[in-house]
Amino acid sequence: MDLIKNFLKDKYLLSISVIENNKPWSATVNFAEDEKVNLYFLSSKITRHSVALESSPFVSGTIYSHESEPEGKKEGIQFSGEAARISNPIEITKAYKIFRAKYPKTKLTLEDMLQIAIKSSFYKITIKYIKYFNSEMDPKILEFNL
Repeated sequence: MDLIKNFLKDKYLLSISVIENNKPWSATVNFAEDEKVNLYFLSSKITRHSVALESSPFVSGTIYSHESEPEGKKEGIQFSGEAARISNPIEITKAYKIFRAKYPKTKLTLEDMLQIAIKSSFYKITIKYIKYFNSEMDPKILEFNL
């Protein structure tokens, strides 16, 4: 799991897929991770992916190195799990602190985040299955059930 934690340290974009009316929908969001590799993102409550998560918590997603050349090193993760909107103020504060640790230059204060939470929400993705790939490793693929 340390391999995945190290990979995530300098990654900031997450592509997630949700189910909306029995059809897939994908979105790209900024994310932060905790020590257990739960992923957190902030999104408006009215976006398609946020609305879809209210009726189905199931998600899949990818995070990868954006520097990859066609012939170069390929590294990333693919995962599936469940996402939930965070509504408890204590959990919102925890999510905010996780975000602040990953994005220390953000100008948003906790009070700003609580105000934003009126229109937006933090979401927590609990990963159930994860596949890590790295074209320079042997084996190139590692899979984990969490």
